[in-house]
Amino acid sequence: MAQTDTSSYSAALKIVFGPKLIEELVTTCPLVTRFEKADMMTWEGRDTIEYSLHVGRNQGFAYGRERGPIAVAGAEEYVSFKVPLMTGWGRLNISGKVMKVSQSSKGAWKRALTTSYDGLKMAVTRDKNRILFGDGRGLLALIDGAGADTTTLTVDAPGGVAGAINGARFLQKGMLIGLSNATGTALTAVRTITGIAAAGTSVTLDQPVSALQAVDNGFIFRFPDPSALTLADSALFKEPMGLRGMIDDGTFVNNYFNVNRTAYPVMKAQVFSSVGSLNLDVMQQGFDTASALGETMPTELWAEFSTRRAYLALLVANRRYLSTGGANKHDGGFAGQAVTTDIEFGGVPFKVDRDCDYGTIFGTVWENAMRYENPAGEWVEDDGNLLRMVPGQDVFEAVWRMYDNYAIDRPNACFRLDGINTNVVVAHVL
Repeated sequence: MAQTDTSSYSAALKIVFGPKLIEELVTTCPLVTRFEKADMMTWEGRDTIEYSLHVGRNQGFAYGRERGPIAVAGAEEYVSFKVPLMTGWGRLNISGKVMKVSQSSKGAWKRALTTSYDGLKMAVTRDKNRILFGDGRGLLALIDGAGADTTTLTVDAPGGVAGAINGARFLQKGMLIGLSNATGTALTAVRTITGIAAAGTSVTLDQPVSALQAVDNGFIFRFPDPSALTLADSALFKEPMGLRGMIDDGTFVNNYFNVNRTAYPVMKAQVFSSVGSLNLDVMQQGFDTASALGETMPTELWAEFSTRRAYLALLVANRRYLSTGGANKHDGGFAGQAVTTDIEFGGVPFKVDRDCDYGTIFGTVWENAMRYENPAGEWVEDDGNLLRMVPGQDVFEAVWRMYDNYAIDRPNACFRLDGINTNVVVAHVL
């Protein structure tokens, strides 16, 4: 006997949609937001802005005996600090048909064109947040072990920082990547990522890689176009400078905007490596050395969530003494069991950002931070057209561009703690 149920009647049933488009992707970019508050400089002319840094005192002075020789003449020492504009591009492609059928709320939750514009800008901003924690090299990860004619690529060292945990944290499905040798001097392959392992230890590719293409400790970086098969066209060594390069002692960036940190140690930040178990004394050492050498105190601390938890673990004992009314607020800021707001160290805000290096704390001085932009970001419409029709197709394209860079000009007033023991929760952020 024939029966009527949802399966048999499905063709007659209406499709009912929810009331809104739900955003599932991460949209917060704390470090980008912070740099947007830093002093900004725009310029025209040459694509490099140059400062003179005072890096050495006149040492032509000494006490001596009566009628003895006076000191040999000395001189102040200066060096050029040169910040180049880096070049960034974004591009979207949309068919005329999609634009037409989505131009009103009758056909779509949002216009496809608006969604495409906003989506590209957010993708650029999310990647810039990662960049601003980096060192300008553009490294997303390193290859862990040689390939063997397989579409699975094992990765580690996220952002080029040693460590096996979640090597794929900065890699994304659909991303076009370049592979190079372990020195970054020879392009070995260009591939598209088709999937990310849940453990963050590997990615799948659209085509296999061989042992010659995927070498151990080889570099992984963004690539603009599969038809541009030269290393010079890649993002390798072409990204703006980030905190890891600014707040450094030469480990990652020894030539800091034309200043050799070995020759001029005054441009080194205070770096405490292999910290191990985090303790309050080493944090105070960071502040003390930065204050002694840079004449000012860091104004903010930045770390990833797991590192913040390591700091919170030091403050557990204070919970029993905290008033829930907030009158006796301690550094941990405990008002309950979970911490959801900014905490402090000695009154200095302790900021958290998902893109910060694992096991690292940056002590920053924002009065010494600068952003250089021309422009910060804009749709290209120099000819009066934002959308351009692809020749011979009912398809339109738009291009986003930005020329920018970032710097901290007194890195000796900052510090970095590395190698902090943490319990990282592997979760892939989209």
